Amino acid sequence: MTASGRYSFFLFLSASCITASSSTLAQGSCNAASGALRADVLYVQTCANCAPKPLDEASDNGALGLKRGRTNRYFFRTAQTLVRNSVVVIQIKHSGVFSASERKRAHEVQLARDPIPFACRGFRVGQLDPLPRGYSGQDDDSSDAGLRLDYNDYDYQMRNGPDKSDAGKKLRRFHVSYSPDGKYLSCTSTLDADHRPHFLFQDRASIPDGRLAARAGLLAPATASPDQRFQKFEKLRLVMTNYSKNPQDSACFSFSITPKGSGLEISIADIQRKILTRNQADYRAFVEPTTWTINNINR
Repeated sequence: MTASGRYSFFLFLSASCITASSSTLAQGSCNAASGALRADVLYVQTCANCAPKPLDEASDNGALGLKRGRTNRYFFRTAQTLVRNSVVVIQIKHSGVFSASERKRAHEVQLARDPIPFACRGFRVGQLDPLPRGYSGQDDDSSDAGLRLDYNDYDYQMRNGPDKSDAGKKLRRFHVSYSPDGKYLSCTSTLDADHRPHFLFQDRASIPDGRLAARAGLLAPATASPDQRFQKFEKLRLVMTNYSKNPQDSACFSFSITPKGSGLEISIADIQRKILTRNQADYRAFVEPTTWTINNINR
């Protein structure tokens, strides 16, 4: 989704932060923008020499002046937390892509992910995390613009846990095990019960308590409850990125989006941070991401 066709994330250096980078260096990074970033606020850079502008969670952000087909870079700085390694799920939902007579809901989802430097391979952490061909974070309609799955198949597999179907096998290859603290004994999978709800696009709280129990017929497979608001989205994309930092530090990651239509919704779920601060009595708050809306995107 960057001008170079790949997602990158950056950790910046300050009194309480460390610096690292992944994959391709795109124009504008957290290194250059870090001094202006407030924690837990999403920023967008609308031109090469512009200062990043904050998005407001409570408004439609229509005054940002974004244009369809023009790639913009987004920045997000985490708060200072005890998290060391985390996987971040970014969901991008486009609306107003087609005319009123052509309008149709999204029938597929595109998936991409960055290599994870703290992936668990064999009996070690930090081994090479090879990505299947075509999983790079490209934001276009070419054949190698990421893994594409029928949306209904994707929702069913992620809600209930991947089975032996073609869609289930593709999702197993896409997902990965990683270590939140760099130790092998703490390795967890992005397909674990605490992770899968964050990969759903709607009705994230409706998920079986146990994947194996559901597959054995002890629990009825779950399906998403109808969500009329979700029907307006015509293109869906999910990117799994990550960051690594020292405890009590901040981290910053960045990504790019090319608007396809007049509206855009961006959701971010920092999984390890959510797990660390989880309120057992409020499951819905745990599974819901932070979301920003941008409307009135011009042609």
